Amino acid sequence: MEGGRRFGRLESDSWADIGKVRGARVLVAGVGALGNETVKDLALLGFRHIVVADPGVVSEPDLGRCLFFRERDVGRKKAEVVAARVKEMCPAAAFTPDTDTIQKAEGWNYDVVLGSMGSVHGRIYANSRSKMFRVPYVDAVVDGFRGRLQVVLPDGPCLECGMSRSKESPPAPDARKPADATTVAVLAGMQAREALKIACRRFDLCVKGVIYYDGISGRVEVLGMGIDRACPNHVPLKHSRRWRRRSAPCPGQRYSWPNLPRA
Repeated sequence: MEGGRRFGRLESDSWADIGKVRGARVLVAGVGALGNETVKDLALLGFRHIVVADPGVVSEPDLGRCLFFRERDVGRKKAEVVAARVKEMCPAAAFTPDTDTIQKAEGWNYDVVLGSMGSVHGRIYANSRSKMFRVPYVDAVVDGFRGRLQVVLPDGPCLECGMSRSKESPPAPDARKPADATTVAVLAGMQAREALKIACRRFDLCVKGVIYYDGISGRVEVLGMGIDRACPNHVPLKHSRRWRRRSAPCPGQRYSWPNLPRA
């Protein structure tokens, strides 16, 4: 039973609509350290229809920074564990695990997609599919004590608009630092709050540009972002196939991240 004043704090915000939040369909891609915290925040905010997607399994290092994982979960699929644990918080909710990669996700009929992946390739794919189906996408990544967040709306700049199209390859996965739990908590809170705004159809309140967070200094910077007309996600449809064939690299290939943190 979820009656009473359970969502009294949320309902005190004049722009928040708990009915829209409860009915929103959400995909959380990646449920490691950041995804764990984001799913927890979504559940507390009242989201009740969430697909948690992650092909990975729980490892021992995950136990020190992931809320929903226990020692007995080592070797189990992350998505299945998170879906089961958050179900304990909200028995009446529908939390569905997906243990495939984001590239194999079927359908794209979500109200918002949240990217909590460390993989550059996975994030670029989620970004491009979201743009194709005009689904708002909130991308977040943590590298040690540093974090980055960007809200991608159907008619605004996307993740690839801010990428450098150079010959330099993305950093190898092991070049990233282990996510700091306190930085994860900050980025997850930001990501869930943006999802709340989107679910309530308050796109005007969404963050514009890219947020960079430094967990050591506590400094937050918001850098402006505009649409890159050379971005493959913004090429007019009638030209997109020719442009991609002649000019665009495959998704996730030959891109570099000149800004912090690295994906």
